[in-house]
Amino acid sequence: MNITSALPISSLQTPSNLAAIQSPDPAKLGKACGQFEGMLVRQILQQGLKPLLATPPGSGGSGADIYSYFVTDALANNVTAKRGIGIAAMLQTQLTPHTHQTSSNQP
Repeated sequence: MNITSALPISSLQTPSNLAAIQSPDPAKLGKACGQFEGMLVRQILQQGLKPLLATPPGSGGSGADIYSYFVTDALANNVTAKRGIGIAAMLQTQLTPHTHQTSSNQP
């Protein structure tokens, strides 16, 4: 099966124009990475705090789920407020396009 005739040549991305198309705004990328880290920390804390915030059987407290959410959210916000746990910085580094420079003194 030959698929080269199905794709126009202009639709193919070369490394030079691909970098220009996909270069993200550093501020938006940083914000998105921080939001991702916040969601991840909330998920980790939610699972970790389940035994601590569990209501005893038969108590029937309808506010327990809301209380648990607010405690988890407050802890996650405080953990990620400054530098977080480092996941956002690592993601931003990995998702930032790097230019490859060739040195002139290569043999």
